[in-house]
Amino acid sequence: MTKILTLSVCSFILVLLAGCDSTKKFLGMENKQPDAFEVMNRAPLELPPDFDLRPPEPGKKRPQEMTKRQQAEQQLIKPTQQTPQPQVSDKALGKTRRSHYKSTSGEQAFLSQAGVGKSSTNLKNKMRQQEMTDSEDSFLKQLAREKKDPVINPYTEPTPKS
Repeated sequence: MTKILTLSVCSFILVLLAGCDSTKKFLGMENKQPDAFEVMNRAPLELPPDFDLRPPEPGKKRPQEMTKRQQAEQQLIKPTQQTPQPQVSDKALGKTRRSHYKSTSGEQAFLSQAGVGKSSTNLKNKMRQQEMTDSEDSFLKQLAREKKDPVINPYTEPTPKS
């Protein structure tokens, strides 16, 4: 009898301790989330200009990664000279800022067949004009034209008989 009582009391105590936060921490059962300030962002992978993949060298630091200080300086100190934005036609034809990327003749033919770069310059004005001349009436015009029922005068109406 005492064995059963001792076993039940011990199991009850273990169940209570399993729900306790400090016990979970002590036993290592707590989920630890990473600290947002401790996690380092890795620079994205980039293709080399000639598209030939060089084998990685073990232990060598990534060339595109910067130290925390360099990242902070880059965020705080913006470059003084602005890089020129590519024109729409150049961008549409596959010419980008990357000097190593050249669009193929197939890409250029596809873009020219799709009509890229041939859009009208006053497209917004045409759309506004079309919107103004739509045949659909506005909601207010529909309300004004709507036939209204006559207002009932309660004094002239016959009273219902019950």
